[in-house]
Amino acid sequence: MTKPSPETKAEFHGLSKSQKRAVLGGKNIFLSACPGAGKTTSVAARVAAKVRKGKRLALLSYTNVGAREIASATVHGYGIALDDQQFVGTLHSFLFRYLVRPFGHLVTGADRPLTVDNEIVQKLFPEKLKSDDFKYNADRTLRYVGKGTRRPSDETKARDARVRAAELGFINHDDTIEIALWILQDHKEIAAALASRFDEIIVDEAQDTNASTLACLRELHDAGLKSLVLVGDYDQSIYEFTGASPDKCDALAKHCKLKRRQLKENFRSSQAICNVTAKVRGAVKPDIAAGPYKDLGIAPILIRYRTEDVSLLPELLQKFVDDFGLDASSKSVLVHSRITGEKIRGASRPQIPRNFAPLISAATAANLTQEHYRELESLLLRRAFDKPPTQLELDKSKLRNSAARLLSGFAPFEGTLLEWATKAVSAVDEAASALLVPGTSLTGEQLLAPPSWSEFEASSVEAEDQDGVLVDTIHGAKGMSIDAVMLVAEVGNSYREQARSWASALADPIAKIDSDLRLGYVGLTRARQLLVLAVPESTRPDVMALYASAGFAAR
Repeated sequence: MTKPSPETKAEFHGLSKSQKRAVLGGKNIFLSACPGAGKTTSVAARVAAKVRKGKRLALLSYTNVGAREIASATVHGYGIALDDQQFVGTLHSFLFRYLVRPFGHLVTGADRPLTVDNEIVQKLFPEKLKSDDFKYNADRTLRYVGKGTRRPSDETKARDARVRAAELGFINHDDTIEIALWILQDHKEIAAALASRFDEIIVDEAQDTNASTLACLRELHDAGLKSLVLVGDYDQSIYEFTGASPDKCDALAKHCKLKRRQLKENFRSSQAICNVTAKVRGAVKPDIAAGPYKDLGIAPILIRYRTEDVSLLPELLQKFVDDFGLDASSKSVLVHSRITGEKIRGASRPQIPRNFAPLISAATAANLTQEHYRELESLLLRRAFDKPPTQLELDKSKLRNSAARLLSGFAPFEGTLLEWATKAVSAVDEAASALLVPGTSLTGEQLLAPPSWSEFEASSVEAEDQDGVLVDTIHGAKGMSIDAVMLVAEVGNSYREQARSWASALADPIAKIDSDLRLGYVGLTRARQLLVLAVPESTRPDVMALYASAGFAAR
């Protein structure tokens, strides 16, 4: 392993020693990051160090949000904005920009650059057949993935329609990855050219990457890519329903001979929480708590609930916070299904989209903190730009002033929630526009308030925010740190009995972790100070005993 220079180490004084060892220096790495490991800050340090040396990077993630968070941390933490020599975005957009758009015609026969347009592709399909119901196999044949059964002739008709659409220059969104792979497989000179375009490709949340995308990365590596860095945690892979494959990700890491480095310090949770979640995960050593709550010795709590009383769970979480005297600014009840979330939230509680949360938090806060300003600055950057700004586009003092002006110009939090949100969105757009070069337009993420907000008074949301208990899905909370978490094991849905599933590794510590258990593990590991697991009152005594043996305190 190449050791970082003393100068480089000094520049990143905000990192721990183990973080510096893991992310600075060397190439071709699989960075395994435990929950709360400060992954975003750590990877941002690597990005900053590389860019300062003039390296060209492709910073990719499963979602735009993931890649942008790292790019934003590079700006805020290390003063480095990424210019046009770098690429920041999803794996899908990367492959479309550099392969499918310019070279897709080589494998489809089109006489023009390809365009993603699901609607046009559907118009070319036979009546009663849906284009989205058919996916490409590795051998370039189509398979039916819709519900119900289809005749063999339907797959032939679907393939003919898909080929005809591609010849005209139109493809489905899902076809992008497959066509990119075909280009890389059939045209090695193109693969070599793209591999030489970047000094390093960094893939965040690599465990959420599907098999075809992993195959594209393998082709680029084999074509001469200088360095591939995969960042993730197999135990937090919860997107198997979209084709994510931890096993294939691991196979890619082995094929590319990536050196495994680990971030085992947990800067999020207390050691008491780390100890219990490690047992739920199976036969693994607990993460090392290293954050401000590392010595907070509150044992995770186990409660049973009645299905007819689920709406009382947020109130119960607040009671536990009060009983322990915790200063918890964020509190969430986490569920698997939105239906359960709606039952808990009740008709009187609106759902708050994540991009509106910092606005409401700032508008209702008694005292504004530096964190409020940071979140609003990130929001303004996401609204202003469709990709992280370059050095020329970024003026940090202008960004701070825009956030301050936004806060000072907030409309009173009154009237219906939709009325307030409409004014807040206008204020955000005005503040974000101030970051742009005169004559250019906002190209980033729009804020869209749900129409149902017209049914809610802003004052009711303000009261809820003072309680601070939000209801969210586990998928929605992935990557977040939350002071107090109540994870709800559900009943009455199509999943396996979750209370028993999440205890499976307690019964057999060496059993292979499955998708159900990974989902529960992600929910449990969001907690900073307080963790509560709520299981149905019908949960069997032997399952309750397993949780007790892991360190849960029954209430």
